[in-house]
Amino acid sequence: MSPLLRIPLFPQVFATAQIAKKASGGERGKVILWALPKVGKKEMPMKRIVAKCLLVLTLCAATVAIPMRAMADDWPMVQGDFWDVTGVHLKDGGALTYATFLATDWKADQEFAKSKGWIKAYMVLSNAYPRKGEPDLYLVTITERLASGPEGEKRNEEYMAWRKKSSAQMQKESGNRLEVREILSSSLLQELKFRK
Repeated sequence: MSPLLRIPLFPQVFATAQIAKKASGGERGKVILWALPKVGKKEMPMKRIVAKCLLVLTLCAATVAIPMRAMADDWPMVQGDFWDVTGVHLKDGGALTYATFLATDWKADQEFAKSKGWIKAYMVLSNAYPRKGEPDLYLVTITERLASGPEGEKRNEEYMAWRKKSSAQMQKESGNRLEVREILSSSLLQELKFRK
């Protein structure tokens, strides 16, 4: 074993390092560090060190938290409703078929969700001047809050009971719509309202 080395880390803190060679005979070893602050000639007990560190961290956190709260009160906007926006590209010759689907099945789904209080509103927006690669339509639903996992499961069960179709049937119908439309994007946006 090599001799003990005393390495100064801070003015009153010393680390003792011991380097031991591995049994394999290689030069690689491990370093074991001990750090105990010295006050005069006595070492401080570990509980006292931990208590002082916690006090310092608490004071640091308080100095950061107070300005953050003040900044939150001064922020000119507050969070509002969530907008779920789906961008849809209509394939050639598919506009009437897809518009019929939106006016019947999609609208009925949204009205059911609205009657349950799951959404506040819904709308279909048309892109008046779509460039290449941009959606032709945007399907929008607006909700006050997002459902949690268990709440989402409960909503799905209620929806499936109301719709009276199996998941397989609904997947097949969605696949059939691939002939007339392509989903290009899906975004979840949150409205920001002015505080004053």
